[in-house]
Amino acid sequence: MYALRLCIIGLLSSVIITLAAPTITLPAPATSPGAVSTATPSQDELEAINKVFLQLYSAGNYLAALDQAEQYEQAVRTGLGTDNTTYGTALSHIALASESLGKYTKAEEFHSRALSLYERELGPMHPKVAGTLTLLAAIFTQLGRYAEADRTLIGRLDIAGAGKIDTPLTELADSNTNIVVDMSGVDFIASLGMRSLVMAAKILSRNSRTLVLLHPTQLVADALTTAGLQTLLPMVQSETEAQVLLKRYAG
Repeated sequence: MYALRLCIIGLLSSVIITLAAPTITLPAPATSPGAVSTATPSQDELEAINKVFLQLYSAGNYLAALDQAEQYEQAVRTGLGTDNTTYGTALSHIALASESLGKYTKAEEFHSRALSLYERELGPMHPKVAGTLTLLAAIFTQLGRYAEADRTLIGRLDIAGAGKIDTPLTELADSNTNIVVDMSGVDFIASLGMRSLVMAAKILSRNSRTLVLLHPTQLVADALTTAGLQTLLPMVQSETEAQVLLKRYAG
């Protein structure tokens, strides 16, 4: 039986360090700002656009990230078409940036489109489907559509112990501090567990704070990465790495 064991490191932790945020230097976009080439983009060009989006999103520059995500969606559509999981990733990028800007209706639309694509291309039990359902449930909760959130999660996302971390995680997230969650004792994570972490991470993001996962097992890290949550839930394998990551959120 899965037992969820979390060590939450909050205020006064040696892992949480207050330092000046570093300057992030972004690579040049694959295309000029505000424009996407009509030529078929190469794989390297697609990866470059995606990399810029991830860096902008991680830095909290959500408006620029949304613009980059829309460029990425157009580039993928031009280069690869719309019947592939890369296009699903592009749709998810638009949804994530939109939600961070409070554009919940747009976020719901694009997450729903990504969900349909993933279910069609990967099957209903794939982790990417579970991850997208988790993100959709979080949006429904933000909009006060709790019944829809519950219906989205029931059956597929049940996990014993997830409810036990909701309250302490939410309380810490509301306290406006960075959070490091020691995942070393977690040998399995299902979608409801992902949802608990995602909800806390989104609360923190609105306050320019972050939630970092420390020492995730390979199984857990693979599940979160496959679900597409590695940007929202950064993972590290040492407290030193956590300290470096948290510098940009200090203040």
